[in-house]
Amino acid sequence: MCKKYIYFIGLFLIIICFVKNTAAYNDKITHPDITKKAAENSQLDQYLKNNLGLQNGIATKFSFNNELKTITKWLREGAELEDDPICRASNHFHDPLKLWSESGMSDEPGWLDMYCYFWSPWYSNITWATGYEEQGGAIVDRNKQEMGWEHARAYYHSALTSTSETDRETYYVNFFQSLGHVMHLLEDMAVPAHTRNDFASHLKFNEVADINPTKWLGNRFEYFVKIRPALVDATPVSPSFTTPLLTDFWDIDQYDGSNPSAGTAIGLAEYSNANFLSGTTIFKGIEDPTHSYPYPDWSSIVEYDEVIDDVTGKVRTYLRKTGDGETIEHLAAGKWFYKYLPSSLKDLGLMLDDSVYLDYADKLLPRAVGYSAGLLDYFFRGKINIVQTGADAFQIVNLSDEDMEGNLASFKLYYDDINDERIEIPLAFYDELGSRYTDPNTVLSIPAQTKSLFKAELQSVPVDPQAPGEYMLVYKGRLGSEGAAPYDTDYAVAAQKITPHFLTYAEVNSEWDVYEYDLLGNRIYSLTGGLTRGIPYYNGIPNPVNPDELFYLSYSGCTEGYSCLHLLTKSTEQSEDLSKFGTFWWSNDGTRIYAFHGGYYDISTSTWMTSPWIITDACLYSGF
Repeated sequence: MCKKYIYFIGLFLIIICFVKNTAAYNDKITHPDITKKAAENSQLDQYLKNNLGLQNGIATKFSFNNELKTITKWLREGAELEDDPICRASNHFHDPLKLWSESGMSDEPGWLDMYCYFWSPWYSNITWATGYEEQGGAIVDRNKQEMGWEHARAYYHSALTSTSETDRETYYVNFFQSLGHVMHLLEDMAVPAHTRNDFASHLKFNEVADINPTKWLGNRFEYFVKIRPALVDATPVSPSFTTPLLTDFWDIDQYDGSNPSAGTAIGLAEYSNANFLSGTTIFKGIEDPTHSYPYPDWSSIVEYDEVIDDVTGKVRTYLRKTGDGETIEHLAAGKWFYKYLPSSLKDLGLMLDDSVYLDYADKLLPRAVGYSAGLLDYFFRGKINIVQTGADAFQIVNLSDEDMEGNLASFKLYYDDINDERIEIPLAFYDELGSRYTDPNTVLSIPAQTKSLFKAELQSVPVDPQAPGEYMLVYKGRLGSEGAAPYDTDYAVAAQKITPHFLTYAEVNSEWDVYEYDLLGNRIYSLTGGLTRGIPYYNGIPNPVNPDELFYLSYSGCTEGYSCLHLLTKSTEQSEDLSKFGTFWWSNDGTRIYAFHGGYYDISTSTWMTSPWIITDACLYSGF
């Protein structure tokens, strides 16, 4: 009886050891480092500053469970926690050659099914992360998943709209942690074992580095990267698709086993599966269908010898991949007996060594970072703002590259009171003819880079506001292909902190000056600095992104018959003789002033450029 207990305990420890190491890369070092690098290479920092008013960007700190950490650290923590509990890692595999509902891990041993029984059913990585079992399908619920893409959206929306400051801070932490979880899952697609159904390669001995034996085993490519953290600092390689679906970052569903590619317009799983090998999938044939893949293929392989020890002159045979997608100098290495094997048994003499892993890391890690950064930018791609149309009315501008569609509950305005409580201000919506919408299911849509035809009107004024004139505009609805009516479970989120003011250049009592107004049209500032300004032939046009900046045009002091551009803030004026005439307008990102007859003024360099302007930037903020 005693021997049976000892046997059972020993078997249990072995199972824990094996399961612990199904995680891709390294949950303590590599995944957090990739996630941090991705955040730094994304537009997240600028979005937080410009759109949410978080002036410290990714260095902003939030508190949770008595821990105060920056946004970057909460992202890192989420990337680390995706492997905890250990059975979560059973959902970290995706074979892009299979249906997504069948593309998860399938080569697991029976004891793993037993140990993770309460986590069943398991899902593919792409489904576990995004909720989709097919491209463009409906989101499915996943057992024990509370940190997927749709959960991140819900946490974000709650962080923007919850009443108490404590709740908002908690939701922000949940939000950034969940983004870290999802980024971890995408990063796993840069590990060939996780896109080639190779659980077995995670059971290799690496080192005795801890008293915990669960740390001794793992995937050797992941271990190689773990002990060389500087590899993560390579220049990122970003995806090149322009208006992707969420799932495209994983799998655009174009690689079918006959068309391998090295391009960046494919999903990370497709690139990894088609171009690289893993420990158990080295040119396997029909004798091992579970681990057999069409590419890499022998048709694009060249054998060559390389000296691996300059002292002894030891030589090793390597396989160079010359085509069928990516070119790789060291695709696989030959064992000492490789050359003695017949062609039908060559796969038995191959292995993956450090030279192979280095070449793999050089190709895969930049994409892990670049694709993860792209995923962050995709989440925050929704951008909105307002254009004042009256004392308490405004239109909404969709500054995104995709159409927005919602209903009367999709656009909401909030302010913070002196007790740090966030209060919703009721809005009424009117069509372009002034008729009020009353049906809550009325569709409100705004095409990409366009100002809404409908108008919104405040139905009450803030009571004891913390910062008079400061608001948070929040959108919850469809953005491009993301989201579906009634927008209660499937939606995108966009937000903009409305600053307490906007500037205009106008004549008041025969004096031209810069004036600042709050959202309700109350003048809260006027400049008196004695600056010499010309009389404009139309009034100042505010920057759509930076409310502290505007421009106007005049003929004063210019080349005869042409315009002078005057760029104003509350305290400075910069003038430029354009030798141009006609209509001018801001680019939608507030970095350029375009001229109707061609060219633009670059704000950052104070330089007139002759390049043609872009039609999608036209006429949102013009001087007509």
